[in-house]
Amino acid sequence: MSNLPLDAFGGKLFFTTAWEFNRADVETFIDQVVNDLTSHGVPDSWKTAAGLIRGYITQLKPGQGNESASYYPIPPQYLYRKELVNAAPPPEERPDPPVADEPVSFELDPKAVSNHRVYGMYDFLGYFLSLAPAPDGADRDNFFAPWLVIYWKWCKLFQATEQEKKDSQLNWDKPIKDPKMLQCTWRKTNIEGEDNEDIEKIVFHMGASLGGYAFVGPKGEYGVYQTKKNNWTQSILRFRFNLLADPGSGKVNNQYEWTKAPEYELTAAQAKKSGEKVKKTLMNLAKSGWDFGNCAETYPFLEILSDGGHTSRTEYGGLSIKPEAMAAALEGEPEAFKTPIITPPCRNCQYLLESKYGCGAGNFQPPVSNPTA
Repeated sequence: MSNLPLDAFGGKLFFTTAWEFNRADVETFIDQVVNDLTSHGVPDSWKTAAGLIRGYITQLKPGQGNESASYYPIPPQYLYRKELVNAAPPPEERPDPPVADEPVSFELDPKAVSNHRVYGMYDFLGYFLSLAPAPDGADRDNFFAPWLVIYWKWCKLFQATEQEKKDSQLNWDKPIKDPKMLQCTWRKTNIEGEDNEDIEKIVFHMGASLGGYAFVGPKGEYGVYQTKKNNWTQSILRFRFNLLADPGSGKVNNQYEWTKAPEYELTAAQAKKSGEKVKKTLMNLAKSGWDFGNCAETYPFLEILSDGGHTSRTEYGGLSIKPEAMAAALEGEPEAFKTPIITPPCRNCQYLLESKYGCGAGNFQPPVSNPTA
């Protein structure tokens, strides 16, 4: 890239400045934006949500000693939870004799943002970075890719530091799942301005795949009492699935139920193989596939595609980048930034783009020159 990426927030935030931010700098900038939305290019329609987002991020950030422990259920995670009422285990799982201090069980405590409910730190930061429209002339390489890297850089700032993990009062003793993908979706819309001239407006939204939760632990510590060890993972994923499902039907696009998705299905080439190979492939897909809602596209699609509507005068685009693909860029200098390897949409997301939203997946694919993702 010969020139620096375009500035964000109405020209108030330079790419090189955002690159050097620490956690305190990000918090200060969030305050500046919320206190003066107009000069930062944020539409008035986001006024209430912007204030809420600031509060949610402040509460979820790792803190010092009792400051953090007073909010966080133990052990801490980067998402909102509340103690589950009447979470007694079934009779067959109750100890005999009874144990006085049985593990506490929690459920999600999502917060309302815009038209949707959100529970995780990574998603709140994605909402904040997406408050102001992109500048004129923004495209994949001069704005969306570099600022997606800033998004992940900021997400990492709000993870517990090694020093904070040593604080015995915080109990950071369980591994926290990192997102496997970051994604940005944008919408270009030509609107009629003064003198009947078309004005191009670009709105966008950034999101992360499932992450921010503790994924290893004894039964009952992270979710409702169940026999499955991954019940907590399933419960937070099911929440995101329900965001994409049609209201009242429990199905995505009136077709795919929970645990049913293109990523679990055979491709045309796989279906042509012999019976035993097909059976083995299906078994592997059952283990390696994933549900709707897991992907980083979840909130970007909701905000830009579901809420934005589709018209003949609208152009969509998007890109996905893995955190490991960003590593080289993060180790370099911002002045030398180059777009990292872009990953094409998974089969679940392609299905949503083509069948649910009707805008096609063409503008979400990597460029022809993109190395193998």
